[in-house]
Amino acid sequence: MKAIGLGVLASALLFATHAHAQRNRTPPNIAVVAEGPADTYNRVTGLLKRELQELFGENFAFPDSPTHVGDFTEERATTLVNEVLADRDIDLVIGFGIYIGRAVGQVERLDKPVFLPFAAPQLQSLPRDGDRSGRANLSYLTGLVNLETELRRFRDVVRRPKAAIVIDRYIVEAIPNLAGFVRTVAGDSMEIQLVPVDPPAEAILSAIPADTQAVYLGPLIRLPQSEEQALIDGINARRIPSYASEGRSWVERGAFTSLVPADEETRRMRRVALNIQETLTGEDPARFSTAFEQRTELVINMATARQIGVWPRFELMTEAVLLGSENRDQRGREITLRSAVDEAVRTNLNLEATRQDIAIARQQVREARGAWLPTVDANADFTWTDPDVTSTLQSAERELSWGVSGSQVVYSAQIHQGIRAQRANERAARAGVHASRLDIVQSAAEAYLNVLRARTSERVNRENLQRIRRNLALAEVRVDIGSAGREEVFRWEIEIADGRATVISASAARNQAEIALNRVMNRDRLEESFRPVEPTEPDSSVILDERVAVFVEDPWSFRVLREFVAEEAIRNSPEIQQLDAAIEAQSHALTGLRQRLFVPDILVSAGFTHVFRRAGSGSGQAPPIMGVDIPERDNFTWQVGAGLRLRLFDAARFPEIQRAQTTVGQLEIQRRATAQAVEQRVRSAMHQAGSSRAAVRLRNDAAEAAEQNLSMVTDAYRRGTVNVITLIDAQNQALVTRLAAANAVYDFMVDFIGVERASGAFGFRMSADERNDFVQRLQRFAAEQQRAEGEEQ
Repeated sequence: MKAIGLGVLASALLFATHAHAQRNRTPPNIAVVAEGPADTYNRVTGLLKRELQELFGENFAFPDSPTHVGDFTEERATTLVNEVLADRDIDLVIGFGIYIGRAVGQVERLDKPVFLPFAAPQLQSLPRDGDRSGRANLSYLTGLVNLETELRRFRDVVRRPKAAIVIDRYIVEAIPNLAGFVRTVAGDSMEIQLVPVDPPAEAILSAIPADTQAVYLGPLIRLPQSEEQALIDGINARRIPSYASEGRSWVERGAFTSLVPADEETRRMRRVALNIQETLTGEDPARFSTAFEQRTELVINMATARQIGVWPRFELMTEAVLLGSENRDQRGREITLRSAVDEAVRTNLNLEATRQDIAIARQQVREARGAWLPTVDANADFTWTDPDVTSTLQSAERELSWGVSGSQVVYSAQIHQGIRAQRANERAARAGVHASRLDIVQSAAEAYLNVLRARTSERVNRENLQRIRRNLALAEVRVDIGSAGREEVFRWEIEIADGRATVISASAARNQAEIALNRVMNRDRLEESFRPVEPTEPDSSVILDERVAVFVEDPWSFRVLREFVAEEAIRNSPEIQQLDAAIEAQSHALTGLRQRLFVPDILVSAGFTHVFRRAGSGSGQAPPIMGVDIPERDNFTWQVGAGLRLRLFDAARFPEIQRAQTTVGQLEIQRRATAQAVEQRVRSAMHQAGSSRAAVRLRNDAAEAAEQNLSMVTDAYRRGTVNVITLIDAQNQALVTRLAAANAVYDFMVDFIGVERASGAFGFRMSADERNDFVQRLQRFAAEQQRAEGEEQ
């Protein structure tokens, strides 16, 4: 161990000494040669300077712009290369431009290191030995142009049959067969015209044919940076979609689309800086890899799309960075698990409809109470009697009268028990609403988690598609250096097509999940945008409380937890409460039916009648009769009475009583079955949640292992030691395990939401006091179980 420690210490000291010496050594005299004056060459020189100073320190001597500048002719470029190679004061050369690279390629023996950050070996006649230059002191990076890939994507994005490729005229002259190459790449699906141009922007706009439907902006080396915006604005004014080979920065200023990432030049200059560092330590540049993995990133300016009226297809938008368009994940109001559930409980239409059951039950109670209230009747009568039978002692021929009568039930067993039954029905309705509320909470929580699950799936598949793109670029590098055939490129293009289809499907699933959540929350617009937030600790389930989590770590504790939660579920279950209320209501109804057999109803009644008009025969006063006292006719009469009412025989009463008894027995059986079902549901849900909890850790371990395996296989593929099928398998395995790991988290949360629904209480809706009370009752229950088991032993 001491030997190992001394070895590590010695290595660290050696590295530190080497780094210190490297930072303090005399900096080399570096010449930067450009084939002409251009802002582009100034920009990349500045980037290279920054990367070198990151490696060697701020005091590393490097120019801010090219030190030797030509006039964009091959003759002048050859002269400059020969001059810097012959200059003994120059230690290292960096060259930019087609002509510069071609001139370097014609030098068979280089006495000093030469670096070409942008190179096309075939066009510039540069030496090649596999993925190295093979020539002493020469290092270059491939990827001067990637016209084939960019034109293919350009055609996919714009979908216009007639396009113009606008390229700096000197590049067209430097590459004689460029027009033929463009026609080959375009094929029959697109008519492409090569348009050589000269600055300024106004001249370039004038050179674009009037019937052009799309513009590919190739390298415009001589165009000043100050003219770039005018060119972009002019093309957009003509409502022509444009592709910017200069990269994302042009898209940010208004160009329609590009494939070149913003950091592409930075990555290339960093690679050159690292090669320079290796060279200064004694390495021969001839051994450096010439392959440069050109990454792609489809960027689309949606503000420009609206301006010119050209919209990209769905399959392109699945993997594109959309500028000028608000990110969907950042649109709309922010919602959390708790707020989504609370809103659903307040506004859900199904729950609102169920709440009306309480109002209906309350009215039924009032209806039952109404039987205790007095009944009052008013009447008015007009009678016309045959004159032959009328008399002053009885009724007149025509009489008009009115009266009021009323009755009051003093006691009725049926009414008394009926009121009790309706009160029990009201409690049953409240329990039913509570059950519906729990269902809505569960539905809203699951819908919310499904949105997060769908968004995660979409993000993972998008990232996988980007990874496939990078592997495609890697395959193109392998083809370029001759270590692979074109079939590998085609294989990755197949994977890209499949990946894009998967992303579209994942996007649709995310839209569907969001619509489902909006429906549960009763939003006016079902496709309203919102920003879901991953659940935080205050939203977590009470089962996840660290004081409760200890009860899922061993079989005994987990059994105790299941027993406790099962008891809690039966106590809290609204379904059981609903049945209890129904049993009580039916029992009161049965009692009322039985009491009616022997308990009479007691009633009181009263009333009066007033005859305020008589006419016709018999309407006058009766004539006096000797010795007979004839009372005077009274126009106002009244009566008051009380009575008992008992039905002595009713053939339907005994079957009705029997039916009520049977109904009570049926409800009691249903209650026992429901209690059993609630307990089974709780116990099963807890086993499922325990399994999914363990799966989270295992799925994460699998995903981590798959990512490490993919990294190793990718490096092996880059070195050419494994084939494309092996890498595709590793990548698919990484995708599957990563999705499984993400789903495991949401499966676990959904399962515990199910546990809480079964138990009749949701932890993330509890107050802190309610949580503490739950934990304390659980701990007391566990202590009692432990004491009881100890006594049994």
